[in-house]
Amino acid sequence: MDACEASIINADGNKQILETYATVKKLGQVQRSNGLNNVYSLTVFSATKTNSGNAQKWDTTAYGTVTWIDNLGMQNEMVNAAGGWTPGYNDELTDRAVEYGAMTNDENSSAWRYPAGNSFSYDGNSNMKGWVIFLDSTVNVKGSLLRLRVTSSILT
Repeated sequence: MDACEASIINADGNKQILETYATVKKLGQVQRSNGLNNVYSLTVFSATKTNSGNAQKWDTTAYGTVTWIDNLGMQNEMVNAAGGWTPGYNDELTDRAVEYGAMTNDENSSAWRYPAGNSFSYDGNSNMKGWVIFLDSTVNVKGSLLRLRVTSSILT
């Protein structure tokens, strides 16, 4: 699952990779001018952080789902990006940020959002087309940044 990653970056810039769990589902098909196209969703969950040296332990997990229409070639369409964070006991979450869309050179092919709560769901738009569809979420937990990156490229 190289295209999906969960990590923790502490205040010193040290990065720890977390284990991830993922599932891909074919949700159905949609009719397009070029025929029937498959619709997929990819959901990824992060493991919780464990004690590592003198690092703090916390039990917050991140989860995210990207849903897209799989068109032939470079024009896969972002349908939705959803996810959030499940805070552990006594874990305060701040500075939530989400980027989602298609990885292209077009600055309009992705968007940033800053959820106020611990869950989010954002629909794609007509500019979010490309080979790889993605969701990148971050949240601050006890001074460390928990990041979850989900990309459709695991199917390519």
